[in-house]
Amino acid sequence: MMAMDELNVIKASEKMYVRLEEANMKAFLKLARDRYKDITGEEADEKATLAWLLLFLLAYNPVTEFVYKNEVERKRDRFAETMIASANKLLAIKRAMSLWLRQTGQYLVLVEDEAVLRGYKRMGVKRVRWFTQVDERRCPECAARHGKVYPINKVPPKPHRNCRCYVEPVND
Repeated sequence: MMAMDELNVIKASEKMYVRLEEANMKAFLKLARDRYKDITGEEADEKATLAWLLLFLLAYNPVTEFVYKNEVERKRDRFAETMIASANKLLAIKRAMSLWLRQTGQYLVLVEDEAVLRGYKRMGVKRVRWFTQVDERRCPECAARHGKVYPINKVPPKPHRNCRCYVEPVND
């Protein structure tokens, strides 16, 4: 049987990650709606945006190589385990928050990219051109894609985390 302290840690971890996930969902939804409006000039339907956002977060992502919702649960469970077992609680908290912030930052980029593509499609864009940063940090795969044109429905996913590439519409 678990000690009361362990139960409190598990419950507190669950509450904390529920709040973190709620904050992320609000931020993701706002970002998606704002970027969609930037592209189309129209307000995005909140229910429709929430629906595609939820589907997006429940799908496997080739950039992160995980399903967002599953990773939230995994991070929550690992945090609780670490807090119970670790002698250095402050270090455990710092590490957990660092991992959460990295995941949140990556998904902000991915949600923004998806909202941009959805906006382009709404505007009737058929093709987009891939752009990358031209500097020493550019990876070979991104360099090979620079300037390539893709059909709007066949834009490849970013090849790695922290990818700085973006697409712009091609005027036919």
